[in-house]
Amino acid sequence: MNVTFGVRTLLLLLAMLLFILAVFSNGDTWLNLISWGLASVTAYFLLSDLGWDRKLGGPRSGSGM
Repeated sequence: MNVTFGVRTLLLLLAMLLFILAVFSNGDTWLNLISWGLASVTAYFLLSDLGWDRKLGGPRSGSGM
């Protein structure tokens, strides 16, 4: 699998890291929940940008051998 990290991928990685760091800062509970939500959305975009959101394998053909 060939994975290239473009500018978008690097920015998504940085955003996810910053959101996760914000969760562990001393602050309000609702800010922690917002940070977890933003981190999960960023993780979704990151996984789809890398192509890891596709199902493995293809449809099975009925032809056999």
